[in-house]
Amino acid sequence: MIGDVIAEAEPHRSIVERAIAGDEVAFARIVAEHHADMARIAYFVSGDLDIAEEAEQSAWAIAYRRLKDLRDPNRLRPWLMSVAANEARQIVWSRRRRTVREITVVDPTRPRDINRAAMIDLADALGRLDPKDR
Repeated sequence: MIGDVIAEAEPHRSIVERAIAGDEVAFARIVAEHHADMARIAYFVSGDLDIAEEAEQSAWAIAYRRLKDLRDPNRLRPWLMSVAANEARQIVWSRRRRTVREITVVDPTRPRDINRAAMIDLADALGRLDPKDR
């Protein structure tokens, strides 16, 4: 059992080491193996498909540049997931800062406006939650 784990870790280490050395085929294998997981984590963090795709693409560029900083090749997957999650958070934060908020004035004497005000309050409250809390 322990021998199997060690045997699986060695090819992983070799692929990472080759990718660090500039082997594009080795990096392509890493991308193929972890692409879906990075997309999922970016979507989980952002809650938005467009942001998740943007975050994943940015995360791969960062991973390519910073792969040499990975201390333990056996921790590649968690490292990649943290890069994707951080990118998704960064994009959500950046877009939230640039968002223009619409201010709606409601007439509390009109029943239709009371429901609309409640929906606006709910949307505003949800918008202030962290993506992970939504």
